[in-house]
Amino acid sequence: RHRAEELPPEDGRFDGIVPGEILAVVSSPEHEPSSIDLGRVLPQEERRVEVRLSRGASIRGVVRDAVGRPAGGCRVLCGPRLESERDARRLFRERPEAPTWVQRREATSDENGRFELAHLSAGEHWVIAIGSEGLNAEESCALASGVATEIELVLPGTTSGEGAP
Repeated sequence: RHRAEELPPEDGRFDGIVPGEILAVVSSPEHEPSSIDLGRVLPQEERRVEVRLSRGASIRGVVRDAVGRPAGGCRVLCGPRLESERDARRLFRERPEAPTWVQRREATSDENGRFELAHLSAGEHWVIAIGSEGLNAEESCALASGVATEIELVLPGTTSGEGAP
């Protein structure tokens, strides 16, 4: 499996791809990831492939403590929800080599508890807020391409935090 980490030159060509079964995943911080199955690529073979990236879906929301005050400074993670998952624990242990890593997004809630995660692919996603006291709130939501989804994450049992008056 070859992983091209650099941007291609101006002509968009990638050289040095190892022959074999190739699944090309194209991503950009400003677009939702896209993939194309190239099948078996032979040595010295050249192919012309066009991949169009879209802006994707987004999630806007607020993190609150247990009494409803905004919780600023919380780490907010988002990633695709796999079919058999009952909770979001996979996002904590997922490594950069994982196929879903390219779809992972992260933000920090501001002083009003607000956050935004953009350029997400359509489908089911997990969203997790990690509070300063180590408490987590998680939510599963369905995203549609081009649509901003609003959510609220409430940290369990916290009564103080950076958002407290």
